[in-house]
Amino acid sequence: MDAQLATSSQEFPAQRVLSARLSMAFRVALYLAGKLPNTRANLELWISHPQQYDPGTAMPEMGVTADDARQIAAYLNTAH
Repeated sequence: MDAQLATSSQEFPAQRVLSARLSMAFRVALYLAGKLPNTRANLELWISHPQQYDPGTAMPEMGVTADDARQIAAYLNTAH
């Protein structure tokens, strides 16, 4: 089985590269909550006040401080 997998990946190297690029593209969301451009500052705003940016969203207001939002955003940016 390993020999068969090695052969198939050698036969289609461009497909392997394209697959890797597409999977990377989908790891990064372009918008937060479908509304805000995905920037560190906007992530902090979303974490602090999600209802302000998407009223009725399932994410509740939790009273997250600006400092806590910065720390949460920093952690989330290391998770990928």
